Order: sequence, then C-alpha cells, then structure tokens
Amino acid sequence: MDFIYIECLRDEIPISDKEEIVVILLESYHCVPTFIPPDLFSRYYHGFCKQQLLPLFHYMLPLSPDLGGRFDRSLWQAYVSVNRIFADKISK
Repeated sequence: MDFIYIECLRDEIPISDKEEIVVILLESYHCVPTFIPPDLFSRYYHGFCKQQLLPLFHYMLPLSPDLGGRFDRSLWQAYVSVNRIFADKISK
C-alpha cells in the first residue's frame, strides 16, 4: 500500500519557502506538510492535547480541582481549528 503522511511542521517557515518545501517533502518522503501558526499550534498541542487529552487518555485525572488545569474553551477551539486544518488538507 502507498501512504501519504500529513504532518505539521513545528518550525515557522517563510512564505517564500513553503512551496519548495511542499514539493521536497512530497517527493522525498510522501509527506504533505500543514503550516499551522505557532500561537495556534501552542494552544492546540501544549494547551488542549497536553493539559486535557493526555491526562484523560492515560488515567491521570487530577485527584482534586486544585491539581491540573480546568477546561479552557479557547484551548478547545484551538484544538478544533487545527483538526479542521488537517481535515481540509486530507480532503484535498
């Protein structure tokens, strides 16, 4: 089976270099990059994924409300936004 990987790049890429990077990654690694703004990526990954999903999926829920972060709607919205970016890339 052939696979195409869809991944985000953690480094900020200058707009002038994006098209070249897309071609190189697709031809060399069968990878289609997504470009997510650093502030959105931080809220998505370091915010919602690390603060909400990781503890939930690894049975590390806080024992009291004082431990761990409470649900933050803005982090959830960042998570949804990044997943929408991935979904749009996949549908192309």
